[in-house]
Amino acid sequence: MKPRLNSLVADLRATTAENRAALAATLYALEGLRERMQAAAKAGFDHLTVPGPDGLDLRETEAAAAALAWLKAEKIGHRWTARGGGDTAVGTAQDLVVDWRTAEVGGV
Repeated sequence: MKPRLNSLVADLRATTAENRAALAATLYALEGLRERMQAAAKAGFDHLTVPGPDGLDLRETEAAAAALAWLKAEKIGHRWTARGGGDTAVGTAQDLVVDWRTAEVGGV
């Protein structure tokens, strides 16, 4: 009897999605992001780069969307930048760059 490849593929895809979501939740948690921004500012920087994992694109996760919505609401600049990393044949990492140089003070 042949193994059921369809169920294996479905299981692998579900596992991939779950673990990408968990990783993104760790990377883009709002309180952690705020703390890293404060640490960068205390070190004299006016921006923060949150490196994405090599070969993974986490931009489409709920945690990334929540982080971007928060940054937008706070009027803090942000963008994704592609970076080759690890096995670039598999994919490119996407780093989140947060930039408060031009942010409006007081939410105006």
